[in-house]
Amino acid sequence: MTASQLVSLIEIDMLNLRKEEKDFLSRKDMKYVDSFNERFSIFNNHFTELTLTLDSAGIPFEDYELLRSTFDRYQAHFINVVNMEVQIGLTEKQGVYGALREDAHNLEMLINKSDDIILETGVLQLRRNEKDFMLRSDKKYVESHQANSRNLKAYLSQLADVDALRVLEEYEATFKKLVQLSH
Repeated sequence: MTASQLVSLIEIDMLNLRKEEKDFLSRKDMKYVDSFNERFSIFNNHFTELTLTLDSAGIPFEDYELLRSTFDRYQAHFINVVNMEVQIGLTEKQGVYGALREDAHNLEMLINKSDDIILETGVLQLRRNEKDFMLRSDKKYVESHQANSRNLKAYLSQLADVDALRVLEEYEATFKKLVQLSH
């Protein structure tokens, strides 16, 4: 293959890599990571072939090291993003997202048994802050969550409801972990 043809293939490879990346980010499906890795291997083969073609023609490839390290960093960054998304949870039942959901349901069940409107309203407000943060990634919802959590803790302390306090603290810890991973 000619150098020109290889450059065209590399351009197509890069577009395909970006497509796989975007598909993973929007669909949270690991099949796109597998596809990305396969396409990256093809890209590497084309890049190596281009290097050999230029070298055999006596054409210097002055930016080889810069391009190689840029492509390697791109792959490493993508893998880091994938790992973070897996930690957060690709579905509502996986990762920190799944744990948060479970903790929230445990808190709701415990509070709903109390038949206390103040507690129920407090938990609903926390869930609202949680959902707003997850949708918008805005720190103001984290601050609102913390304030509402403090209020709910104070009320639970007055009631001396040790079980509800423990479950609320578990929920809070999981929410904090989600916030840390999200930023």
